[in-house]
Amino acid sequence: MTTDRVSLVKPSSEHFDSLVDMNINAEVRRYLGGSIKKAEAIDRATYITGDHQELCWSVVNKSGNFLGLIIVHEHHDSEKLEISYQFLPESWGQGYAFESVQIALEHLFKKLDIDQVLAETQQKNLQSVRLLKKLGFCELKLLERFGETQILFSKQA
Repeated sequence: MTTDRVSLVKPSSEHFDSLVDMNINAEVRRYLGGSIKKAEAIDRATYITGDHQELCWSVVNKSGNFLGLIIVHEHHDSEKLEISYQFLPESWGQGYAFESVQIALEHLFKKLDIDQVLAETQQKNLQSVRLLKKLGFCELKLLERFGETQILFSKQA
């Protein structure tokens, strides 16, 4: 899946160090429970770059530089699918998240015939809230999870 500026590709060993860096980065993890220890970040990167997740993509720019990660997984409270994303701070504010999540959603809706996708973010994460609204997600409800108020969003095909 590709746009003029980004591609969504299978996570590979060449993304390993960037995945670790992203998971130990306090800015990236501010609304995800905080940075994690390097050993746990290595375990996550090993899992992600293994062949375990079908709906998981590294986001890379035209030069092949890693920008972020998109994962589609079962939501905490239902069997519905949830889309999650993380991006390195140097790629923030440049439209990469919008562009890449948009093509991931198109793939889910058109190629995989999925009729609804959920997204959940902390209410305090204003950038993520704005992104989800810009992508056409609608707010379903507020809930408490991980000691924080979360917003559950939904987008129909």
